[in-house]
Amino acid sequence: MSVPYTFATATTSIPLSQLDSNFATAITLGNTAMYLGNTTTSVGNLTLANPTLTNVTISSVGTTFPNSFLANSTATLGNATITLGGTTTSVGNLTLTNATISSLASANLANATSLSLTTGVTGVLPIANGGTNSTATPTAGGILYGNGTSYLVTSVGTAGQVLQSTGSGAPAWATVSGTGTVTNVAMTVPTFLSVTGSPITTSGTLALSLSGTALPISSGGTNATATPTAGAVPYGTGTAYAFTSAGTSGQSLISNGSSAPAWGSSIVSGTSVASTSGTSIDFTSIPSWAKRITMILSGVSGSGSDNNWVRVGSGSFATSGYSGLNASKSGTVPTLITNAFIVGSVNAAGTTQFGHIVFTNLTGNTWVMTSLLFDVGATNGNYSGGSIALGGTLDRVQLLFSGSNTFDGGTVNIIWE
Repeated sequence: MSVPYTFATATTSIPLSQLDSNFATAITLGNTAMYLGNTTTSVGNLTLANPTLTNVTISSVGTTFPNSFLANSTATLGNATITLGGTTTSVGNLTLTNATISSLASANLANATSLSLTTGVTGVLPIANGGTNSTATPTAGGILYGNGTSYLVTSVGTAGQVLQSTGSGAPAWATVSGTGTVTNVAMTVPTFLSVTGSPITTSGTLALSLSGTALPISSGGTNATATPTAGAVPYGTGTAYAFTSAGTSGQSLISNGSSAPAWGSSIVSGTSVASTSGTSIDFTSIPSWAKRITMILSGVSGSGSDNNWVRVGSGSFATSGYSGLNASKSGTVPTLITNAFIVGSVNAAGTTQFGHIVFTNLTGNTWVMTSLLFDVGATNGNYSGGSIALGGTLDRVQLLFSGSNTFDGGTVNIIWE
């Protein structure tokens, strides 16, 4: 080989211009023939021990380019500088447009959008990450179930079938048919109901009906079977509901205390008494609701000239606590007394009294009395007024004489309202 130049030891580099075409002869390095000069040179299976390559352009790498060849080399991606070689590389603010990532051994995608779940993701999402760990297709009408490691879907049943367990295996659709066996079915019911056909030991029907016994108060009933007559009013007996009889037009329902209320006039009349004997005429059992009581005298006469008195009471007639006066047409005013109300004076044997004596409830057990009587025989008139506070509810009134005279004519009655 002709060598036009002789080189001494090259301390830095040999210019390619000095390697002219006379260097077209191959130089063997390793098992590769190298052609120097302007000829393209391919080197294979060449081992370079710790070389330093400066300003080298590598057009392609057949398979693997050793990291050791890239020591301290850098490349810029986006606004990030990547150090190549064995150094850990961090890339920030890098935008990949229409990029295909073939494999990620381990990575986190933050704020990824428009990530296709059909072409951009592969594999099966495990249970631990909220997945099903399965690629089973949810068949229409199938039921999801677990097999211990993943979710699966049953086959589709037919209308009317029920899903039956097979233990730890896949549940299965089944058709329920056939009849069961009854050993003893009984029914107990409240007293207002009755049941027939109980108990059933093989087959049969349980039938309920009303027994005719009243539904008790505690169950929302009336505890009674009384028929509500048209116009009747329900009331309580203490244990059940009952109905009054029907009243007549214009009547009022009047209380009888704890007894059944009754229809009647709002003004109730007592039983008239002939004032033809005795020293007093008593009316008792006046109802507690009475607020006004009127005593009516018609032709009442006595055996002498005693004054006419009236008394009221609660359980018994009061003999004290009265306050009132009586005046007559004759101008005679008897002395004030406290053991009764004076309603008639200046009487004489054979004279007769006509008029009313009215007792009106003021408040509580305090009553006010007014009276107006006329003595036909003596052509005299008497008018009186007074009051008394009883110790209880008024239930009686009495007409009597101031002395020992007896009644010898006339009629007396009372009404209350």
